[in-house]
Amino acid sequence: MNALPRYRFVDQFNGSIWVLISGVMLGLSFPPFPTWWLAYVALVPLIARWSRLPLGWMLLREAYSTFLIMAAIAGHWVLFHEQVLTALTSGLGLLLLPVPMTLPIVAAGLAKRRFGFKVGFVVLVSFWLAMEYVMTHGPVALPWLLLGNTQAAAMPFNQFADIAGVGGLTLWIWVVNGLIYWSLEARHQLAKAALAVATVAVVAAPVGYGWWRLDNMETSTASLEVGLVQPAVAPNRWSDVTNGARVDLMASLSVQKLQESERTARRPSLLVWPETSLPVYADTRRQRALYNRLGRWTSRHNVALLTGAITRYDSAPSLTVDAVVAEKYAQVTPYYNSALLFQGAGRTQQIDKIHMIPFAERVPLVEWRPALAALGVASGGVGAYGIGRRIRVMETGPNRFGTLICYESLFGDHARKLVEQGAEFLTVLSQDGWWGQSAGYRQHFALTRLRAIETRRAVVLGTVTGRSGLIGPDGGVQETTDWMEQTVHQVSVPLLHAPTYYSLHGDWVGRVALVLSLLLSVVWGFLTLFFPNWRVPSERQQRAPSQPQIFGFKRSPIP
Repeated sequence: MNALPRYRFVDQFNGSIWVLISGVMLGLSFPPFPTWWLAYVALVPLIARWSRLPLGWMLLREAYSTFLIMAAIAGHWVLFHEQVLTALTSGLGLLLLPVPMTLPIVAAGLAKRRFGFKVGFVVLVSFWLAMEYVMTHGPVALPWLLLGNTQAAAMPFNQFADIAGVGGLTLWIWVVNGLIYWSLEARHQLAKAALAVATVAVVAAPVGYGWWRLDNMETSTASLEVGLVQPAVAPNRWSDVTNGARVDLMASLSVQKLQESERTARRPSLLVWPETSLPVYADTRRQRALYNRLGRWTSRHNVALLTGAITRYDSAPSLTVDAVVAEKYAQVTPYYNSALLFQGAGRTQQIDKIHMIPFAERVPLVEWRPALAALGVASGGVGAYGIGRRIRVMETGPNRFGTLICYESLFGDHARKLVEQGAEFLTVLSQDGWWGQSAGYRQHFALTRLRAIETRRAVVLGTVTGRSGLIGPDGGVQETTDWMEQTVHQVSVPLLHAPTYYSLHGDWVGRVALVLSLLLSVVWGFLTLFFPNWRVPSERQQRAPSQPQIFGFKRSPIP
């Protein structure tokens, strides 16, 4: 690698300045902030510092601090939870979340020291993508602050997510930042010009694809009328999981809407009630009586009802978990966060939430070590849900749709498996009111837009307090309700059938990165074991990094 020039703009300031700039830009690139374009340059200061610092405490500190600032800005809303203990626990989560993000910096630092900057950068990107894949598919999955999520509202830049998913968006962001960094570092004007042209081409390519894709999307030939019931009940009242009064409220709102629609040609065929709408009772007879009453209610009004519900293992209509397994773990997790579809007496379909918020909805491995239940923190209502075991679509008449429960809308692979089973549209049942009128509910709504783009399916989002509405298959927000608006919002949902590359192949970018990371690790381990002193020739006489100032704006000394 050619020696770095004697002066660079990045060297004129203390590392703390660049950490702050990079972290703030990364944080502001996440929704609901409208500055998603900051992600295209936010990593440049981090790459510059990584290129200059040796592997050691200073590099680790700067990387961790950068991602901590990002997490604090993008996720500050978790501290506004209705329950103080949950808010404090979430704050601890903000401190821990940057830790896995720092690991690729460490791995890349090791590779840079032995193989040089270019190989080190490849390792950095590969390990980052592998880390995001593990954060999405691992045992403690938390796919929240993925870099690709910054592009949730970046139309038409984000349309190629139907090919590569969020992992593809993350890869693209790293490539754009890398090209900009090399453009700034290039010594010769010709090299600068070539890199500038390459940067423009890489940025323009998704835009060109987006324009073409939006003009060639599947045209819907049919639609389904759906009524979204938003009860606007305060979280402290909603947290009483044994109170059945809210069922009467939502039934009343639904009947009123059905009666109004009799005077028009648009009568809802499906009503959607939000997450955990149905109470749970210890008395199984009382619980089944509620289900039977709702079955008769849907028959009487000739409408299908999709509702969130807290179900018990011994009274649920049709758990996705085997009855023997459910009973075995009933002492630890007797409840399930479910969605029920009522279509008349005796015709009830059920799906159970699979992806849980770690420690808030389910403590990992609690079934095998019941003592771990003490680590759980109830975020509202029940704090120890059993985990669903099967992903399956629901059917209403001739139509098939997939249902995601709240946090599950962050998992692209879950949504695409529903489409793989024939879902013509997606529904999301949520309760985002725990954090009040903070950025939380708007961020959740924005990230759900990526599921529409990846699968090219319309997404119906129903919540307790807002924001409820319809997201088109292009990711565009079509119709929404306001915060704490008590209403039944009716939408016409297009029914679509064509698969996307992503819906057929899933997170293939992450899988490739995981394999590549493993291969690179094997190569590094082999060389370390058998050729411990080997280095790329250009790295053998690399200059020592300059000592940064604690604060200030002085140039680094000339080496």
